[in-house]
Amino acid sequence: MSKVETGKTPLTRYVASAYVEVLRPYEDFGTSELASVNVKARTNASDEDDDMERRHLLGGLAAVAVGGALFESWSDMVAEAAVPKLPSRVGMAEVAQIEQGEKAFTELDLRFGGGLTAEVARAQLKWAIRLLEASMTDQVRKAMCGAISALATRAAWSTFDSGTTNWDLFKLALSAANESSDPDLRAYVLIHLGALHYELGRPHDGLTFIRMSAGDERVAPASQVLIESERSRLLALTGDIQGTRRAVGLAQDTFARLELSELPTRLGYLTETHIQSVTGQAAARLVEHGDKAAARESAQRLSSVVATNAAPRSRAIALCGTELATVQLRYGDQERGVATGRRALKAASHVRSTRIDRNVVRLRAALHDTGRDDAREVAATVG
Repeated sequence: MSKVETGKTPLTRYVASAYVEVLRPYEDFGTSELASVNVKARTNASDEDDDMERRHLLGGLAAVAVGGALFESWSDMVAEAAVPKLPSRVGMAEVAQIEQGEKAFTELDLRFGGGLTAEVARAQLKWAIRLLEASMTDQVRKAMCGAISALATRAAWSTFDSGTTNWDLFKLALSAANESSDPDLRAYVLIHLGALHYELGRPHDGLTFIRMSAGDERVAPASQVLIESERSRLLALTGDIQGTRRAVGLAQDTFARLELSELPTRLGYLTETHIQSVTGQAAARLVEHGDKAAARESAQRLSSVVATNAAPRSRAIALCGTELATVQLRYGDQERGVATGRRALKAASHVRSTRIDRNVVRLRAALHDTGRDDAREVAATVG
């Protein structure tokens, strides 16, 4: 076997069969089944059966370890994996696990986009919902519903960012928020629904959700910041210049008074960078509605996001970079816009987001419309 492991002797069916024989598995264990062992859970298995099953498994693992082929797909092996047993009783420790999972998925989402995050968040969500079947106090149940709501919101947003709108996930998030009796969590879901409708180009529907979230006087200042910043984007999409500027001012003033260290886990993304990103996009929409003065404001805000150059916010940097380049090409310094566009396209290539893909299409058109050779060369790099 040492010669096989070092490549001096090829792995033949005879060698593999002999190795299995050494480990003494079942007598009818065929060499063609070396890597397709499927261990089934038995509640009443005898010690002897367990020992034989362990030997059977070891034989299969040994064959694969020295280069033997698998006779079933990885996806089938994962599908047949045992589902973890639910605890009989759930406490705040499980709630904290779900909250930390949501935090981790948010970080993945902000850095790499919704593609990967959507899948892992939905898997975690299924497990979290099953935990509600266990015994727990009313206090823990409310906290668990709150954690599930935040996780469902992240799963819904990541799914949308990857190209699919899953309304059921948003409904689940809103229902769980209601069960948690947390007004800020309910506002959190509604704000995301407003943001979703901004991306869909349906500002009036989005403003309906924003008004619903703003109508609850119990919401904390952090929620008010998110409400007003999202309101600014939606109003800008309608061409309401004064309303947009009023919302931007309220968002900035309220944000300045926040104690960021006291924010709940789900609001870890609420930073100066986030506010500049959202309000910078709002200013860009105003430019499209004829407010030429907003071009400079948009460029300043978006530039501040791009300048952070922080890997944890890769999606925001790519999103704002493509937006900034388009503004510069359409309404400002074209030479600078070409340089910004080159960097933005490079950043966008590392993030999987349909929202960035949309921005890239607009940027490519702006590059072509300049008539500049260097701009068209940059546009040609877009796949």
